[in-house]
Formats: sequence, C-alpha cells, structure tokens
Amino acid sequence: MQSLHLARHADTVTLTDINPRALDMARLTLALNGLDLDVRAGSFYEPVAHDSFDLIVTNPPYVMSPPTDAADRLVYREGGFAGDGLVRHVVREGASHLADGGLLQVLANWADTREASWEDRLAEWVRGTGCDLWVVEREHLDVYSYIEMWLTDAGLSGDPIWLDRYAEWLNYFDAQGITGVGLGWIMVRKSGSAEPSVHMESWPYTIAQPVGAALSAGWTARDVAGLDDDELLARTFTVDPSVVQEATGRPGAADPSHVVLRQTAGLCRALAVDAAVGGVIGACDGELPLGVLIGAVAGLLDQPVDELEAAILPRLREAIEQGFIA
Repeated sequence: MQSLHLARHADTVTLTDINPRALDMARLTLALNGLDLDVRAGSFYEPVAHDSFDLIVTNPPYVMSPPTDAADRLVYREGGFAGDGLVRHVVREGASHLADGGLLQVLANWADTREASWEDRLAEWVRGTGCDLWVVEREHLDVYSYIEMWLTDAGLSGDPIWLDRYAEWLNYFDAQGITGVGLGWIMVRKSGSAEPSVHMESWPYTIAQPVGAALSAGWTARDVAGLDDDELLARTFTVDPSVVQEATGRPGAADPSHVVLRQTAGLCRALAVDAAVGGVIGACDGELPLGVLIGAVAGLLDQPVDELEAAILPRLREAIEQGFIA
C-alpha cells in the first residue's frame, strides 16, 4: 500500500519484507496496477545493505509483547525484540541508509520507562547519526490499555486464556520497566549536523488527511523559525491558505476578547493571538518584510518598535514553526 502511494511521486521505489507471502501479494498488486517496482526479500535493511535513499517509509512490527516461540509469534505485528528495541533498530540503521537531506518516516510505538521519559530515550536514538529528529506522539496509553488493545487484536477477548496472557504481559512490562506506551510518527532527517535538532510533541487532536504535505513542510518551517533575528525580520511571509480566524466576545463589544487562528488542513493546529501578533500575521501577504510589518503594527498600537518586536517575535517564530505563515 505504501509503495502505491510512493509510486505516484517517486522516480524509483524499492519494497522490502521478510514475509514471502507479503512479497507475492505485493508483486500481484503491482502487476494489477501496471507498476514495475524493485521488490526484495529480507529482514530490515539487509536487502538494501549498500543503498541509500531520499525517503524511507515503514510501518514495522512494532508491538511490544512478551517473547514467544517463533511459530507462535504474530509476525505482522511483533518482531521479537525486547521492548521498543525493534523501532530503535529501524531508526538507528535507517539513518545510515539516508542520502544527504533524506527523510525516514516510521509509524511506531515506543516506551516510557521508570528510568527515562520517552522524549529522552528517543533523542538518544539519533545521537551520532548526523540526523535530526521530529516525533509526533498521537496517543499515549498506560500499560493496561495497551495490553488490552493488543490482546483483543489477537482475538483473545472472552477467551479462557485471557487472564493468563494478561498476567504474562504485565510481568513482562514490569521486568522491562515500561510504565506507558506512545503511539505516533517518528521522522528523521539526514542533515549532517554534529548536534541533532530534536523536536518532540504530543498532538492527540484531530488532523486532516492527507497530512504528508504538512509534515514535509514542517522541516523547512523549523529551519526558518530558527534563523537569527535579523534574517527573520528581513524575510517576507504569507498566511497559509488553510488558516481561518475565529473570534469571540461580548455582543456589541468593539473588539473581540479572544482570537484564535486555526488550520483547516494538515495537523489542524490552533494559535491564540493578541492584537499585535494577529495584526502582523494578518498582514503577511508576501509583499513586505516581517520587520516592516512589526513597525507598522507598533505605530498603530502606539508602542515602541523595539519593545513590540522583543515581545512578539517569539510568538511569530511559533507561528512560523507551526505553519501558520511561511
């Protein structure tokens, strides 16, 4: 399925899987769609040991479950690694197969542990790889909800062995020190930086599919938001076409008491703004530099330009990073 999507915008696509039946079904699907893609058998990155890519996408068997015999393992979801070791392996090894500027996107689970938070643990996964990291946690579960979800997925709801399996999973999580599980997207960029840029966020709210364009643009947005003040103030920006304004206030009041800018596409973020921030963002039409707009709003609000600039520039960086203006 991922290969069909990739084939719409990539010149070449390589598929890998360890499951022979999955590869047979992929070849059949590709033939039915008139696609000639490179299909390779093997575990993880073994089939592409000497290759590098501009984009790697994967939905690996990331479920954290107690060890079982290979014959009993649900291979579509469990990889036989301890804890979230499989996802760490996918990230660490994937970094070495990225071309300069290349991206790795992983749908995954990861663990909170008694020893370290998930943010600290995942940040360590890219140390020394020359890669930046962006993680979006879409959901966070306690161990009980996580176990119940996957036991149900295995068809064990109402089965006499439910309690025994539940206890087995609880004991395993306790031994691993796992106190919670995150679910979401791990994204890695080959920047060549000695010190990786690491950005972690929890975003469990509604999104608008397809979300890929917003995630791709997010890397550039963070680069721009990180420019020094002079560079940032000299740039021009435009409001993203998906952004709408919501205003609330008392009936008959001259001005709203609360204004929120909201994206209707991508991650559907919301940003509360005051008159100054909202005025500058609203004036972003690609014509005048940001510094000029701040000066104009300062004049309207009868405030010193340098004071207003210092006050609102952090909020404007936030708006740039989150894609409200670009």
